[in-house]
Amino acid sequence: MTNRNGTPRTHLWTLRAALVSALALSAGCASQQVDVRQLQVVTPAPAASKSALPLHIVLDPARVPASISATGQDIKPVTVDGLHAFVERDLRNALSSVFASVDVVPPNQTYPDQYYLLAEVEISQLRFMNTSGGLAGRLEWSFKLRAAGRDQHIYQTSGTTGPAAAKGDAQGAIAGVLEAAVNKIMTSYVERDIAGRVARLEQSLPR
Repeated sequence: MTNRNGTPRTHLWTLRAALVSALALSAGCASQQVDVRQLQVVTPAPAASKSALPLHIVLDPARVPASISATGQDIKPVTVDGLHAFVERDLRNALSSVFASVDVVPPNQTYPDQYYLLAEVEISQLRFMNTSGGLAGRLEWSFKLRAAGRDQHIYQTSGTTGPAAAKGDAQGAIAGVLEAAVNKIMTSYVERDIAGRVARLEQSLPR
């Protein structure tokens, strides 16, 4: 049988079935989305005295993208938006526990202070791994701290894997790996006595 324009109905049914199948496949492969700005990332408060030296955290979009695609074996791609919140909110909140003045600045910023510290952050990759405990995130990142006008870093650390979240819980895995990154930065800051190095630097500066 044919329709009014002479096209066989069986042919139309075949086309419709193919279209429905294609749409279903497209939906199944669609990327998930997670917005870091909506996540609750717990930041530790280490027991260390605060430095009076201002700290400027450099947020360079070339080193910390606003959005990143996270992939993993047998896991649908996840688009992670609002990644700058990791620097603007999470790192700033954590570092405010050891510096009296902390702000986030663009690269090549000029500063009114004669003496200050710069924190440089980089995120290059975010991946997922299926573990026996669930889905875990692996974030490739680095954090460096140096005094103004000096090339040698006072402190640097990098890389971590977050705790496992429930199977398929990409949002939980991302929150976990961001918390793990902040925790490593702050825990190492105390364990390696970076506060002591900063204090000695502060004492050596002209009054």
